[in-house]
Amino acid sequence: MTIDTALLEATMLLIEEHPEQHDQSHWVAFGRSVGCETTYCFAGHAALLAGAEPPTGSGSWFVDERTGRLAVFGAPHAEPVADFAQGKLGLTEGQADKLFHGANTIPQLRALVDEYVAAAGSPEGEI
Repeated sequence: MTIDTALLEATMLLIEEHPEQHDQSHWVAFGRSVGCETTYCFAGHAALLAGAEPPTGSGSWFVDERTGRLAVFGAPHAEPVADFAQGKLGLTEGQADKLFHGANTIPQLRALVDEYVAAAGSPEGEI
């Protein structure tokens, strides 16, 4: 699996430039930040940057693999946001688990992104 370093970096940059739109503890949360903006975790931001359409309500959201739209849990042909983002980012399950962990701070996310980008550029290409 090849890591999409451009998507990884774009997601991290978005979070660093707009921390008020980031909440690592929720895939998506409506009205939780200053100004009542919707917030997303790393996987949620990556999914949006990869073409998923933003949700319009609350609940447990997934990306419909047929349409790329975030859909409510239990919708036909739904794919969890983490799985969708993991696939688009080209991460292994272990890498995604570490990156998407709900307790990660922005500096911790940056360190993981830097680690994954460096590994992608190494001759082995693996962590």
